[in-house]
Amino acid sequence: MEKFLGTELIPKVIDLINADNCLPSVATTDSDGKPRILFMSVRATDSKTIRLAFNKSSKSLQNILIRPNVCLSIAGEGNVALTINGRTEKIRESKEYIIFELKIDSILSKRSAHIIITKGTVTKTINKEGAKQFYKMLTD
Repeated sequence: MEKFLGTELIPKVIDLINADNCLPSVATTDSDGKPRILFMSVRATDSKTIRLAFNKSSKSLQNILIRPNVCLSIAGEGNVALTINGRTEKIRESKEYIIFELKIDSILSKRSAHIIITKGTVTKTINKEGAKQFYKMLTD
């Protein structure tokens, strides 16, 4: 069941995203119109903006540079199932990554009528120092 929720993230969703209690995926399209899904780490910087980092060798990066409109899916504990649509803008690059800001155009609830998300997506950081540096780069 789809329901329009607005254009701004509520604090519960910002906390979910920034605490890594979900595994976001971003959808881009290639030059032939074929979709490409990439699971990635993101950070909400405020209620209207989410930062994404693409590895410079990523095919999704090539897509986003040409077609900046993306769809970001968030699923997590508390039966959070959202699709966030928006337009990306390149803000900077590092040695390995290009950082984009996603300006939110719409947020849609995508909860199923038949299942609920009870425990969300559980992830484990395998390189804590590397992750710390990555998130610092993403939010600075």
